[in-house]
Amino acid sequence: MSSRITTFFLPSLLNPPDESWHSCTAVVIDILRASSTMITALANGASAIHPCLEVDEARALKERLDDALVGGERGGKPIEGFDCSNSPVDYSSDRVKGRPVVFTTTNGTFALSRVSNCREVLIGAFLNLSALCDGLRECRDVVLLCAGTNGRVTREDILFSGAVADRLTAANPAAVYNDETRLAISAWRDVARQAGDLKKNLARSLQDTLGGRNLMKLGYVEDLDRVAEVDRYEIVPRWSQEQARIKVP
Repeated sequence: MSSRITTFFLPSLLNPPDESWHSCTAVVIDILRASSTMITALANGASAIHPCLEVDEARALKERLDDALVGGERGGKPIEGFDCSNSPVDYSSDRVKGRPVVFTTTNGTFALSRVSNCREVLIGAFLNLSALCDGLRECRDVVLLCAGTNGRVTREDILFSGAVADRLTAANPAAVYNDETRLAISAWRDVARQAGDLKKNLARSLQDTLGGRNLMKLGYVEDLDRVAEVDRYEIVPRWSQEQARIKVP
């Protein structure tokens, strides 16, 4: 059962790693949209996600993998010459099933690189909230890492970290957590307690975030509805340091 829950609102705010760092379970959170898109791709049958930090690295890796797709974004926009953008819409089953996906984004893949040497690294989004929380309940030390946007805190990631922490602390009231976790729980409860349909309330809340406003300017309004579908999938993708890829066990 989770006994310590530590939330970081940005990768740059991570504490310097020590020996205890390697024993924790980290959750990478980039609701708009990297974590939501990776979960969608794997749920639709992609064989693995191969995250890359740089565009040229992604292009080169695609050439070395059989039948691979390459996807991602820079500044929220599709990358020239890539097969897919960072929109979940691009990763339908008829396109990705059985194929590896090479993936690079502005914020999400960088956040992953900051926790890649933890004991376990999971990918979380509203799309797999319950499955993720079920898997975390037996973890003693949980780190919730928000990707942010270009070094700025984003409320969409905070909302999700609050949703996770709220469930974990309900299961274990004695858990120890930092102030960021408390703030995230409070932000999530403000949304969860609103009257009416949770998905609609959440999608509306996502529109009024830094990431949400950016996506609306770029014309990706439908993505806000898609990523607000709580528990659409039951998978929990995991990062393998040895294989340098994200897969569903």
